[in-house]
Amino acid sequence: MEPPLGLAGGIKKRKEKAPHFSPPYWKKILIFRPKCIPISSMSFITIYTTHASEAAAQNIVDGLIERRLIACANVFAIQSAYWWEGAVAREGEWVALVKTIPEHWEAVRDWVEAAHPYDLPCIMRTEVRANRAYEDWIRESVRPPAETKKP
Repeated sequence: MEPPLGLAGGIKKRKEKAPHFSPPYWKKILIFRPKCIPISSMSFITIYTTHASEAAAQNIVDGLIERRLIACANVFAIQSAYWWEGAVAREGEWVALVKTIPEHWEAVRDWVEAAHPYDLPCIMRTEVRANRAYEDWIRESVRPPAETKKP
């Protein structure tokens, strides 16, 4: 029996392909590949922001929910380390992770910037995917984009 590639005396080339990489295997993958779905029709975004206290994070979340700019939010404690004014700072902070539709990104960002007490708030956007029912619920829970007002 031949040793695995890369072991016992160096790399040896195999003369045959492994059975699971045979052409019929690849044909099955190509035949059954799912069709691409446009991201805008099924995705949503999460927006991650940091806050000095739980009350500050909850205040931002409450303002966004009342305006129906977001469907929901998670608020949780973290430990942060970062450079600030030439030195490393370490502090406990609170995160608000909010979920909304891509069309509300600018309105949420602008509202958080206007309401946030930090000089330089962290406001990060990430496109995410979830199960269809959850994505539908997020879209149904926020105000339609045409009705969104600036802060």
